[in-house]
Amino acid sequence: SIALMNAAKGFAFVKGRTFVAPDEIKQIATDVLAHRIILSPVGKSKYKTPSKFIQSLVDTINPLES
Repeated sequence: SIALMNAAKGFAFVKGRTFVAPDEIKQIATDVLAHRIILSPVGKSKYKTPSKFIQSLVDTINPLES
C-alpha cells in the first residue's frame, strides 16, 4: 500500500497536480501490485496471471461509493 501511494503521488506530480485522482490509482495498481501476488492453482485457472487478478479487483471498485 505504501508503494501504491508513493507511485500515485509521483504519477500525479508528473501530470502537474498536487492531488491523486481515484482513476490514477486504478491505472497504476496492476503495475505496482501484481509482482507481489502468488496465485493458487484455482486462481491460475481462473485469472491466468497476477496482473489479470489485480485488474479484476480494480474493475470492481467504484470510487463514488463509500
